[in-house]
Amino acid sequence: MWFLLVLILAIGGLAFWMWKRPDPVTRDQNNVQSELWFEQLEAQLGYAEELVNSGTEADHERAYQIYTDLGQKYELPDAFINMAAMQLKGQVKSPDVQTAVAQLEKAYRMGSDVAAFRLGGIYDCADYEREDKEKAAYWYQHAIAKGNTDAQFQMAIKFLQGDGVEKDEVRAMKILKNNAEQGNAASQYILGQHFCAEGSEQDFIAGHGYLHQAAENRHLDATLMLAEHYSRGIGVPVNSATALKYAKNSVELGSTQFAYPYYLAVLRGLFDTEQQPVVVSQLEKMAEKKDSMALSLLGTASFNGWGVPCDKQRAFQLWSEAAHADDLIALCSIAALYFEGDVVDKNTQKAFGIYQHAHAIEAQMTSKMGLGICYLLGEGVAQDHNQAKELISDAAESYMGYKVETQADIYYALGLYYSSELIPVMNGIRTRQYLEYAYISGSEKAACKLAGNYLKGLGGLEQDDTQAFKWYEKGAERGDQECYAQLGILYLSGQGTKQDYAQALHWLKRAEEHQDSLAINHLAEMYEKGWGVEKDLSYAVSMYEKAAAMNEPEACYQLGRLYLQGEGVVRNLAEARNWLDKARSLGYEKAEQLYQRLDEYF
Repeated sequence: MWFLLVLILAIGGLAFWMWKRPDPVTRDQNNVQSELWFEQLEAQLGYAEELVNSGTEADHERAYQIYTDLGQKYELPDAFINMAAMQLKGQVKSPDVQTAVAQLEKAYRMGSDVAAFRLGGIYDCADYEREDKEKAAYWYQHAIAKGNTDAQFQMAIKFLQGDGVEKDEVRAMKILKNNAEQGNAASQYILGQHFCAEGSEQDFIAGHGYLHQAAENRHLDATLMLAEHYSRGIGVPVNSATALKYAKNSVELGSTQFAYPYYLAVLRGLFDTEQQPVVVSQLEKMAEKKDSMALSLLGTASFNGWGVPCDKQRAFQLWSEAAHADDLIALCSIAALYFEGDVVDKNTQKAFGIYQHAHAIEAQMTSKMGLGICYLLGEGVAQDHNQAKELISDAAESYMGYKVETQADIYYALGLYYSSELIPVMNGIRTRQYLEYAYISGSEKAACKLAGNYLKGLGGLEQDDTQAFKWYEKGAERGDQECYAQLGILYLSGQGTKQDYAQALHWLKRAEEHQDSLAINHLAEMYEKGWGVEKDLSYAVSMYEKAAAMNEPEACYQLGRLYLQGEGVVRNLAEARNWLDKARSLGYEKAEQLYQRLDEYF
């Protein structure tokens, strides 16, 4: 009986639901109409934004009217936020900060976290004559309550500086770390700066990790900082490819700070070679508008035949045009031509005068070195060894991180200068001469630098493995520990000499005695692969760990690979991710590629 009663009630309920439920067709039509309605509103907001940002064709009055209509009719927070922005920027007939504040407060009451953040910004600066640090903190806190990460960042900075709130560095760091985990690039950058400045290796690695995260989120200052670190070897090994990657990214983000080295590398075919025609075309268009950087770069390209036909007369003409705008690279390039008597008649007095002019505009490496060489050789000016040493020492210490004390050091600094990838007029003869003079005068580093130039074809020298091996041997005989490792690597690969695992092991072990991380990494590889030694994965792992502890990028990568594959260690995705992340933070490109594909292996 009870069963029948329940059944009857269930059937009745089902019938009532079927009668009351919306018609499926009508329901779908309503959903479509709702979606179209939202799309129309988005389109109107987008159109108004275009009217605001169309440069000379901007129609601020029409845009403001669209925002007003959308705000009044549909109560859209974004409409009121954009109206307030136009008020603050003076893009309306009678701009009024009070009206902007009222519009933002209304948007906040509608639930907008952005409105609260913007209100905090108004009270946080003096631009609108309403500076009130306590009110700024009040509104930032309201924005944070609604999940606004930009407001979290601003409050963290306030706690760091004690700006409108009691100073609390611990709380600031906690907020920044939490914010960084949520992907806030500004927080990632501040943390990167903080840890890189702390001093310890572990802090620097942590800092670089944050800088990489910020750069991945297109933060310009983080990108510039990484380009600087990898180009100058600040806290990480010098890595030209990685430096150029970040230089390129910074150019794409609108900065010109590293535009010259990036474009130069493309023209030389050292980076982004497929972009060479695009870069040449872009520079030609810029040169037509008398852009001095473009004129200077095209001059360098024409002088060397990089990406364009070799035409030294055209190079001189382009450099001359750029020099009229006081472009420092063009001025120093022309000075170098007069000094060498290349393209123009040799005139060292004129060269000295041009170097002086460039130096007066801005004292930088090329003008200091140019003047220093003139004083050293007595070319174009009376010989003055003290003045030469002062200029060359200043340039070497400021731009190369090398302290000059002896005559051998002066020659070595000049060898470094002529080896530089940024020197506009390369001269392989002078590169070789100065490094050889430095070696003969007792420099311990000159042989290794000359060997490296031959190995990689730098400094105007032709790539020559045999010469590289010869000079690494000379450096090793003089006790240069870096040469020990490089000799071992050449014996290991058979570059410039016959492959010899016994000799490789000998020289790598000598370098290991001096805690050379590169040598330790290659020893680990020998034991992993069984090259000239009995294969021993456990020992290889321990050696990779030793090198990785010294921040050797490839060792970190190899550990990540081994943990990923479960070779010599228990397979562990977390460990693999950790080591690959460290390797990529140190600029190892292969680690970046493998890191992005980690999940494919599990």
